Amino acid sequence: MSLVHRRDRAANYAVIIAIVLTVLLSFAALAVDVSYMRLAALQAQNAADAGAHAALVAYRRTSDEDEARGVAMEVLSQNVIVGTSVTIDENSDITFGGWDYELGEFDPNAAFTNAVKVEVARNASMDDGPINLLVAPIIGYDTTDVAASATGAVRSRDVMLVLDTTRSFKDEIGDAKDALLAFLDYMYNEGETAPMDRIGLATFVGSGDLHTELTYIDSNYQDIYDTWEDEVDYCEDLVWDMHYAAEMPDCCAPTTCTIWPPPYWWTAGTNQSGGLEVASEHLIDNGNPYALKTIVLISDGQPCCWSPGMIPSCDATRTNAGYVEADYAYANDISIFSVSFNYPYNATQSAYMDDLTRGYGAFYETPDQEDLPGILAAIAAEIPIALVEVD
Repeated sequence: MSLVHRRDRAANYAVIIAIVLTVLLSFAALAVDVSYMRLAALQAQNAADAGAHAALVAYRRTSDEDEARGVAMEVLSQNVIVGTSVTIDENSDITFGGWDYELGEFDPNAAFTNAVKVEVARNASMDDGPINLLVAPIIGYDTTDVAASATGAVRSRDVMLVLDTTRSFKDEIGDAKDALLAFLDYMYNEGETAPMDRIGLATFVGSGDLHTELTYIDSNYQDIYDTWEDEVDYCEDLVWDMHYAAEMPDCCAPTTCTIWPPPYWWTAGTNQSGGLEVASEHLIDNGNPYALKTIVLISDGQPCCWSPGMIPSCDATRTNAGYVEADYAYANDISIFSVSFNYPYNATQSAYMDDLTRGYGAFYETPDQEDLPGILAAIAAEIPIALVEVD
């Protein structure tokens, strides 16, 4: 009897072991292939992200969808999904359109193009086929599909130019005006791919003035150009201009304009903080909340009241106010470029203008007013094209 029982137990153990091995192998298949599928999904997403980024950069540079698709396809081909190079249909899987930041939606039929969507997949309908699983076939699962998509968009840009229009800039104002127009031209040349970019202008002498509100460049280029070409001039925003124009044909000093004593001297001099304040407040109050915000400051002097050194406490107040306004702009996600026309050279002026830069902004300087248009065109090229992964 006992021998029979021993044989029965051995048979039972064999059955149990077979069941346990099946369960263990199933879990092993699950563990291995889940990790494998996750790797495939990650690689597909990385490929889609890279393709969307490449297409968007190329389109921003060339305004040519076919060329941008070609660049994206080249980048995608350098990516793999579990050992196989990515292949997609460039005509159906790369789509250009518009991204609405407010609604959070991609529209392939939008009136403007600022976004691209790339879709990557491996399934039975494609030449590469689905993903072949490693261990799961032992439990009846041979393949799995994988898919990923990425949508990238370009953030619009709101730019405020801030121009020094003091009397000391009189001889250079023509080149400064050409610099504004060169900046406008550069941004307009990208208008087809940046229809939501806007530009504005603030000027300052002893106080700041909003000359041009933020305006869409693509649809208003000629109006902006004509306005700046016709109207930008030195001393244009002096508060006292409205009352004493007849006495100051050459933006003369207060003591020779018969407007002494104070407070009229406060409106004279050079006050970068006034221009920065006007530009910052306008960007904050009227800027697109999704836009990349930038100030470009152009000046030829140090902060001072109507005559440098005549009222030291006033000069110091304006100097400190410039730092305060620059910090305030940066705290509100506004970057600042500064351009110093510095002739004859003054180290204090250089240091001050350099210290006003913020964020991705940079400092430029020249002793030659004819360099100003080239400098502003270079700055226009350096304002980042912010690519945002939105999906």
